[in-house]
Parts: sequence; C-alpha cells; structure tokens
Amino acid sequence: MNSKRFVKPLMLCNLLAFSTLLCAAEPTAAPHEEPFLYAYAYLGNNIGNTRSGALESVDYKGSGPGEWGFGFGHYMTDSISIEGSFEYFGERFARNDGTIIPGTYNNVIQVTSIGPSASLLYHYKHDPFHLYLGAGVGYYSTGVNVTDPGSGLLTNEGAPSDKWFAGYHADFGVAYNTGLGFALGLELKHRILYVDFDAYTGGKADVGGNYLLFVIRGDL
Repeated sequence: MNSKRFVKPLMLCNLLAFSTLLCAAEPTAAPHEEPFLYAYAYLGNNIGNTRSGALESVDYKGSGPGEWGFGFGHYMTDSISIEGSFEYFGERFARNDGTIIPGTYNNVIQVTSIGPSASLLYHYKHDPFHLYLGAGVGYYSTGVNVTDPGSGLLTNEGAPSDKWFAGYHADFGVAYNTGLGFALGLELKHRILYVDFDAYTGGKADVGGNYLLFVIRGDL
C-alpha cells in the first residue's frame, strides 16, 4: 500500500481539527442582556363617570383625591414581567337615594383606598416605544369621609371605620424610552373594588373607576 496517498488527506484532517479546537477555545462575546429589574412611580386621576349601586361619582369641593403609587417589576422573560405596587386612589360620590345621614351636611362621601397590589404584564418593545398590557389583584384599606354639618367640608369625624377589601385591575400603557435609563409614559387603569359601608354607600357598590396615569420607569 502506498502510504504517500494518505499523507495529504491526513494533514488536511489534522489542520481542520486543530482549527476547530482553536475556534472553540476563543472566548465569545456575551450577548447583550437588558436589565431584568425596574422601578416605577405614577400619578393620576379618575376619569369618566363611575356608577354602581346607589353611588355616582361627582365633582364636589374641587377635584377628587386622585391616585399615586410606586413599585418594582421583574422580567421573567423578554416579554413577561411581574410587578408589586403600593398604591393610593379614591373618588367622591353622591348617593342617588337622596338620604342625608344624621350628622352630615348632604349625601356626598369620599372613598379612598390604600394598600399593596400585584400584577402580571405582557410587554411589546419597539424602540423607542414600549407597550404593555396587564392585570392584577390588590388588598386595600378603604375609608369613607363624610360632609361636616357646619362647613360642608369632607371629614372622617362621624364616618365609619376603615375596612379591608380585595380589588382587581386591568391596565394598558405606552412609554417612550429616553435613552437615559428611564422611560416616560401614560397608562389607563380600570379598577374593580366592591365595598360595603351600609347606609354610607347604600350597600354594596363598586368604587374602582378608570384612572389615567403619568408613569416614569427606570432600570435597576
């Protein structure tokens, strides 16, 4: 057998194998990873008209208490995140039953809620814009203010004690990435929060409402 016939193919095979080992040994650049933690804060107000049971939202003595909140989020995938928030929101209502509760000026009340919530969100990012859609639950300490007989101003004097209620929400938002590590955006949040303060709310009523929020988000 002529061994020279196999020398060149063998050398080529060795060269290919050696090249493969060199390529495998070279470190590869780590893929770019976006931050998977973020923080956010928001401020807004109830929009539209809320009606439920005996209650209907009303403008009384200026604007309502509005909404504010802050929280943190964690990306589980590129498009799915979970969030935890601490938030405050409220609205002023008039009872349509016309009942004037003794010790009050009229049938107007203010209902406010404060407490923690959790959300699951879907994100779609196309720089510099960022869209998201989510839903969640919360557990809120809810209180009622009534009108003072002398001044007509809202007060907690003579009002029922605060109670805890579970609520739900859905939200849709759009944000603009500034390129400086934070984004600015608007969010529409729909809430469902059923409360019952007997005669003060006319029984069970939904005091959730629709909120338009200004949101700032930042990577951590």
